[in-house]
Amino acid sequence: NTNPELISNGYAAAGTTWFIQQKIYLSADLTKDTVKSVIAHELAHAFLLSTQIRPTHQDAEIEHYSEEEMCNFISMYGEQIWALTYEVYDELYGKN
Repeated sequence: NTNPELISNGYAAAGTTWFIQQKIYLSADLTKDTVKSVIAHELAHAFLLSTQIRPTHQDAEIEHYSEEEMCNFISMYGEQIWALTYEVYDELYGKN
């Protein structure tokens, strides 16, 4: 039975970011090997939303960030995202 907070576009997701509620949900089915990348992925969504960086190209359903926009985002926030990823991971699994 899937947690309703993990439903995204009609599908069960490994993780979801609920920006207004300031919550990130992770599937209980994630393995210890995959959880770091899912945490980092969801934190990237949170950073994108909180910084209000918007892509230069959009269509009705998909936001398209240019290579330059993504490189700028990573250079500005990548280190913070990974630091928080390890902090959350250590809280869930203990320090390695």
